[in-house]
Amino acid sequence: MRSGTEIQAALAAFAAKWRTYNGSERAEAQTFLNELFAAYGTDRQATGALFEDFKSSAGFMDLHWPGSRSSR
Repeated sequence: MRSGTEIQAALAAFAAKWRTYNGSERAEAQTFLNELFAAYGTDRQATGALFEDFKSSAGFMDLHWPGSRSSR
C-alpha cells in the first residue's frame, strides 16, 4: 500500500502528464482511468470497477464502480 506522500507524488506526476493532453476523451478514457487508479497504488480490476458497463447505465458511462457512491 502506498503512503500518503507516495500517492501525492504519483498524482502530481499523473497531473503533469495529462495537463497538456489535447486528444479526445474517447481515445484515452481507459488509459486515463487506469493510470489514475495506479497513482493510488491499485488497479481498476482489483476494485471491481468496470469500463462501459451499459447494463448498469441508462446511457454511456466511462466507468462503473459498484458499491461506490458519488458525492453530489
